Amino acid sequence: PRTYNVRNSVPEHNCALAEDTLGTLRWIYRVFLVSDEEMYDQCGLDSVVYLRMLRFGCHIAFAGMLNSIYLMPIYATSPTTVDNAGNDGFEKVTLGHIPEKDNRAFATVVAAYIIYGYAMYLLLEEFGNVPEKDGRVYAAVIAAYIIFGYAMLLLLKEFRWFTKYRHDFLSKARPDNYSVFVSGIPPEYRTDESLLKYFREVYFGAAKEAKVALNLKNIASHVAQREKIVAKLEHAINVLIVKGERPMHKVKKSSRCCGGKEKVDSIDTYTEQLEEYNEKISTTITRIEEKDDDFTEAAGDNFKNERSDSFSSANFQDAMGAMGKSEFFQDSLCSVSDLSRLEGVGMKSAGELVDESGDEELATNGSENGKAAEKKNKTIFQSGIAAAVSKTGDNVSTGVKGFTSVAKSTLLGDEDGTPKDAAFVTFSSLRARASALQQIHHETPFSMVVQEAPLPKDIFWANVGLTHKAQQLSFLLGKALTLVLCVFWAVPVTFVSSLANVDELKEQIPFLEDWIDAAPWLGDVLAQLAPLFLVVLNALLPIFLMIFAKMEGHVSTGRLMASFFTKLCLFFIVHTFFIVTVSGTIFKSIKAIAEEPAKIVDMLASSIPSQSSFFIQYTLVETFISMGLEIIRLIPIIKAWIRSKFGPNLTEKERNTPWLGLAPLSVPDEFGHAEALSDLVIYFLLLFVYSVMSPIMAFVQALAFGITGMVYRHQFMYIYPNTNDSGGQLWVHGVKIIIVCMFIAQITLFGVLGLKKSPGAVIMLMPLVIITILFTAYIRQQHYIVTKYLPSIGAIKKEKENVANGFDYEFLRGQYKQPALQEKHVEPENMMNGTGRTSEHQFNDSLMDMKNV
Repeated sequence: PRTYNVRNSVPEHNCALAEDTLGTLRWIYRVFLVSDEEMYDQCGLDSVVYLRMLRFGCHIAFAGMLNSIYLMPIYATSPTTVDNAGNDGFEKVTLGHIPEKDNRAFATVVAAYIIYGYAMYLLLEEFGNVPEKDGRVYAAVIAAYIIFGYAMLLLLKEFRWFTKYRHDFLSKARPDNYSVFVSGIPPEYRTDESLLKYFREVYFGAAKEAKVALNLKNIASHVAQREKIVAKLEHAINVLIVKGERPMHKVKKSSRCCGGKEKVDSIDTYTEQLEEYNEKISTTITRIEEKDDDFTEAAGDNFKNERSDSFSSANFQDAMGAMGKSEFFQDSLCSVSDLSRLEGVGMKSAGELVDESGDEELATNGSENGKAAEKKNKTIFQSGIAAAVSKTGDNVSTGVKGFTSVAKSTLLGDEDGTPKDAAFVTFSSLRARASALQQIHHETPFSMVVQEAPLPKDIFWANVGLTHKAQQLSFLLGKALTLVLCVFWAVPVTFVSSLANVDELKEQIPFLEDWIDAAPWLGDVLAQLAPLFLVVLNALLPIFLMIFAKMEGHVSTGRLMASFFTKLCLFFIVHTFFIVTVSGTIFKSIKAIAEEPAKIVDMLASSIPSQSSFFIQYTLVETFISMGLEIIRLIPIIKAWIRSKFGPNLTEKERNTPWLGLAPLSVPDEFGHAEALSDLVIYFLLLFVYSVMSPIMAFVQALAFGITGMVYRHQFMYIYPNTNDSGGQLWVHGVKIIIVCMFIAQITLFGVLGLKKSPGAVIMLMPLVIITILFTAYIRQQHYIVTKYLPSIGAIKKEKENVANGFDYEFLRGQYKQPALQEKHVEPENMMNGTGRTSEHQFNDSLMDMKNV
């Protein structure tokens, strides 16, 4: 059914993998038979990255399970002492259970070496219950080498895999792969003409289009209001067609002498308002376009004698792999004035661009001087890149002289239409785009900064063109509020974590002991509710962090999600791990610590490993509740039901349109990669920290990673569309956080071994930390940057393929035009007919037809 197979039911989300329903239960194992290549093609790179991160976690967990074969017996068979006499259950198979000066540690070392080869296949381990000066701690050290060493090997393997698919993604025919975002643009470049000329001359004409962002505060507000009116008018027309009655609604009386409201005809009123807004918007867009034409003409006059004669069409084709066959590519060599005149005009065929002598002709405006002006630029390219860049500087310096005055007099007179210091530049070459991203374009810091462009639909236009000062203040405000929340969020987390220690809680709160004695079941309830409450707190946290992330002024959804992901990871690491661990340890023996503060050292050494029982409960609760809700789609079903009962449902379009944030089942939410990956981070942290201290954690995490992978494989294939695929941008951030988790785990192990008074084990562990530091420094040299940009070799190969396949670059035109400027006049879809507007009798005819049917 549609509820559980959206991608096979909704045409725009169709997925070949969703055609096979797999059966009611067969999907549980059959989803694992789908290859990464198939998932990448049908579900996007973000989905595959997430699934491979889960697979990476499973590998580490399996290694921890292998280590548990010898660690658990060694920990459990430790002799009983005064310190560990009270240990039971999980505590007996943790590092804290080993007494002092126990020679069993050598057996641990031998066993570690025996399984070392096999453990390299996967990776994970935990430790936590060995007393002071006990030789068994060396087992934990060897296990740590196995786990972290194998983790580094796996990361290198993942880098190779990710780089391959990332480069393939960067060469896809998407607007963002051919475009860049430029911020901090100096005043002399703040027109489409001047900015485009700069990039054309630097990159040999490969720049196709430049769109400088304009201040459109008023018109953007009008467009937003118009969209609301269109929706209301469309619904009113549907009421007339479906129910046969003209809808009415109340408005304030226009007369000043008397207040109150009066009923008006909805269709007439909304039509009137729509015409008014269409007129306002159309007038403003026309004025801005005329203003832009004035700029183009003024800038063209200043630059007309400074055009470099080095950039010939024919030689540029040679330099760029004979890409001149494309009409779009030919367009990129024209002047902006020519391009603006060609907007809306049918494109000529490739054959019409070549004359009888074989010379290519550029499209012109049909004027007498147009062809001659273009042929003047068709000289042989000889000067090379260095000369081109030098020529660019000369052109800019001379052309700008008369330009600033024109800019001031033309633009600063009105708010709508004034240029901002940001723009989007589109190229017809993957190589040119990659070069633009990696070059320095201005000697002033934060000027002409070139970054990756997002997809047009992912742009936050309100943040495009924020001044540098505004950006910095917004960034600091978001970070400051995040820090404040981080401090205050510790209060509820500490309280929730204390609920798990019921016995100690009774000692600290006398009246609670009376309650539990009267109702013993209350103690069990409190112990079981603690992990659940922590899950609830973690579910509420993203709401606040997303608000703070949006305050930072990010230009695109991708950058917003990266900031959001980092904040979530920070909170999960600090609160879900550190606060819970420390509060649980100290609260557990607060009276003893008050009487003898020195005991806190010994308590931390024995209690940190024992906290694994709480985190095991947390992992199980988080996994089964979240994955259970995910697979049955309870939340989307509830939202869709509420929307079907209270939202507009007169037509198929209305039924398939979200309403007040409530979406029908035919409109699935996009997958929240940032939240999902941040949930995995806490799993990795618990795995690294506790796998050698409490080996049973490896089994729990393997179960968590496995169930999560199974569920999301199904959801990616059958539910979630890949419309928000960022090409795995969060993968690099995830790897960096995983390495942070490795350092946290190693430092924690250092501390526990030190508190156990095992200097030999601490010394043995030091090389592991050094190796991890060196590994981090090694991958920072090239691995991250290689995944960020498409290499020239790959770009050349792709461009040659494009030429051979007759690739059409026309799809790039106008992609980054601001939404507020795209439509001068709009009407509801159900109000259109052959002449442009539906009349009253046509409504009646439609109604009669429906009645006859």
